[in-house]
Parts: sequence; structure tokens; C-alpha cells
Amino acid sequence: MIEIKVPKDVLDIIDTLTERGHEAYVVGGCIRDSLMGHRVNDWDISTSAEPEEVMSVFGNIEGFRVIPTGLKHGTVTVLYNGVHYEITTHRIEGEYSDRRRPDSVSFTKDVQDDLSRRDFTINAMAYSHENGIVDPFGGMDDIERGVVRCVGDPDRRFDEDALRMFRAVRFATQLEFEIEENTFASILRNKRHACCVSVERIRQEFDKLLLSRVPSKGIRLLVDTGLMEYISPEVYEMVGFDQRHPYHDKDLFEHTMVVLDNTPQTLNVRLAALFHDIGKPRCMELDERGIAHYYGHDDVGAELTISILRRLRYDKRTIEAVEGLIREHMDQLEGFSKKGIKRFINRLGRQNLEDYFSLIYADVLGCKEPFDFGYLEDFKERVHNVLMGKEPMTISDLAVNGHDLIALGFPQSKVMSDTIHYLFDTVLGHPELNERKLLLDLAAKKLEEYKAAQDENQSEL
Repeated sequence: MIEIKVPKDVLDIIDTLTERGHEAYVVGGCIRDSLMGHRVNDWDISTSAEPEEVMSVFGNIEGFRVIPTGLKHGTVTVLYNGVHYEITTHRIEGEYSDRRRPDSVSFTKDVQDDLSRRDFTINAMAYSHENGIVDPFGGMDDIERGVVRCVGDPDRRFDEDALRMFRAVRFATQLEFEIEENTFASILRNKRHACCVSVERIRQEFDKLLLSRVPSKGIRLLVDTGLMEYISPEVYEMVGFDQRHPYHDKDLFEHTMVVLDNTPQTLNVRLAALFHDIGKPRCMELDERGIAHYYGHDDVGAELTISILRRLRYDKRTIEAVEGLIREHMDQLEGFSKKGIKRFINRLGRQNLEDYFSLIYADVLGCKEPFDFGYLEDFKERVHNVLMGKEPMTISDLAVNGHDLIALGFPQSKVMSDTIHYLFDTVLGHPELNERKLLLDLAAKKLEEYKAAQDENQSEL
């Protein structure tokens, strides 16, 4: 009998239930991950005991705290030694009229009934140290074969919950499995039901896919199944797009996949890698030799990406970071002066520098050999030297602020804002001028010029 290494606290919970005459198992993904030697993040427990019985059992034992989190769906959370464990009654689900959630739930004593409602065979296993692994649908064999296969009829599984199509792609990507033939064909037949899934749930699956070891596998599956239409249809514009440039030996989509796979497993840089050239198909110009140029594709791509990420309801900080990475990815790094480097850091944000360098490095790897990283290493060193110099980098580093200018007599208007930016621009090039008295003198001169211009305008009237 195969044994799963279940933590002692989980075994304590299972034993507590079984000692009182109830069946109890760990179920789902924790079995899959254990069999594959992966880290298990959550141990879910399924039991023949109904929710009120679970609450009665653990509510009367010292050391356990019961939290009735989802009684209607059979779930009780038990807090034990500082960790929350979900205990759910074996259940059978009714129809899914909205293709997302069951209209009704009924309880059962048979764990196999519970496993039959689950999405994929690799998630439809249970284990107890008394009974071993319960695997009625061949999940262990599918793990061995490396396939994602629906439990029972895939059309029914996807009709019940359309999110499962995205989960199939995500599991295939994370586990580096293939989607079983009938399951894949069913996704093609049922992809239209993806419109029933909330953007937030789709985005969660998309993020997990992007953070996998080989994210290009998932992007290709999304494209091939048609599910990318519900995430970013703009990606299809890259597929098969001939870049027509001697610097590139791959079409735009293949280039993007290489870039994506060569970035670290960080969401911002993965999003930027996927969308960094999304503007190219809309910017192509051919010269007299038939060579393509993509002037402004960085800005067009940044604007497109803002639209895509807003549509997917990413948070503002993520959108701004990814936009900046894309907008700056075509900068001519060799031509930056020290002042220009400061402006670059200020535009991009110091916190995004490592993501930027990772993106540019990966972008080079996606182009035609030989690869030249010399200019990038030189630029990184220059950026490092500027940062180590601890010179003023942002407006907040100025020795004066808006209150100082108001005290000088500036109105709170565009004139004051322009003066602050003028002082900042001056200090970027001449950091030795970042002294309160010197900056106030410069500001006073600007105020005089402003008043003189106002007087002149009045006299003309």
C-alpha cells in the first residue's frame, strides 16, 4: 500500500473523526503533489460526518477551535496549533445553471461519490492511513503518464464549471503535463462558455500559469484552444507575424515565447515579456529594401497593455509597473548621460530596475545570434554607480518643497509646479546645487519673471 506523508496535525484531525465513527480522508491536490514529490501547501480533509457533527466533535475538544465558514456547502474550518484546516463533508452536487457553481449540494457517506464530482483525475484521489489511496478514476496512472484528464465526461465537467477549461491549461503548464486528447477536444467544443466566468477568476488562473517554470507552454495552449480570446485576443495578432528584419530569425509570437521563458518567475516581468512587442503588428513600416521598422511600437504596446490589464482588472501598481517596463524597453542605453540615467530611473522607478534588466536580457535571447550583452552590462554598472552616489533622484529629494515656494509668494498653480520641475531638472544635472538657499534664489528669479510677464500682459490690456 502506497503511503502519503501526512503531517501529524492532519492525522490528529483524521484520527479524531475516525475514533468517533466517521470516515475521514485527505483529498484532492495534496495527494497529487505528495505523489509527485512536490511541496503541499494545503491539506484538505473530506469526511462522512455532516457539518454539525464536525462542529460537535471539535467544539468539545481542548486545543481545537471551530469556525463555521461554509456550512451550506458542507465546509467547517478547524483551527489547530495555529493552522486553519478545511473539513468538508463528502458531497454530491446538483446542476450548474450558471456554469460556475452548483445550484444545490447534498451530503453522502461515500467518498467515491465525492470524488466523482471533481474536475480532473489527478485531483480526484483520497487517502487515509487506514485505507490507503482511493483512486477510482485512474489519477495515479495519469500522473505517471503526465496527462490532465477530466473525471468522466469532459463535456459535462466543462458545462458544469467553465473555469475548469482554464484550470486544465494551468495544470498542464504547472505540472508540465499534456491535456488528454478527449479533454482537449472538449475544450475546443466548449470554449464559448468561458464568457460565463468572471474576469477575476480567469486572471487568477492566468497568473499561476505565467509563474510556471515554462509559461510559454500555457500561452501556446491558450492560443491553440481559443481560450486566449477571453484573456487577450491581441496576442493572436503576433501568431505567425513575420518580423521581416535581419535582427530577428523568429516570427513575433515565437520571439515572444523565448523572451517569456527566459524571464524570472516574477509576475510583472512575465506580463511585460508577454506584451512587450504587442504593438508591433500595428506599427510596421517597410523601407525600400523590404525591411520592416516598428517606430513607436514601445509606446503603442504600452497603451495596448494598459487596456489589456485594466480589462483583466489588475491593480494600479501592477499596471503602472508593466507599462513602464514596456515603454522603456527600446531605450538606446548606450546614449544615456548621467542626467539621462537619473531621469530613466525616475521614470521607471527604482523598484522596477531588476525587472527591467531581466526583460532586456531575455529580449536579446529572443533575437538572432550572436547575442551581445555588453551594452546592457555597461548600462547596469552606470545605473549602479548613480544609485551608489546618493545624489537627488526624485522631486522629493529637493532641498525645497511646495510650501517653501508658497512662502516666497508663488500662487498654487501651474507656475509653481513648473518651477518645482525646473529646480528638479537643474539639480539632476548639477547635484551640487541642491542646497536650500541656492534653490530659493533660483525660484525667486522665476517668480520675478512670472510677475514681470503678468505686468506686461496687464499693460497690453
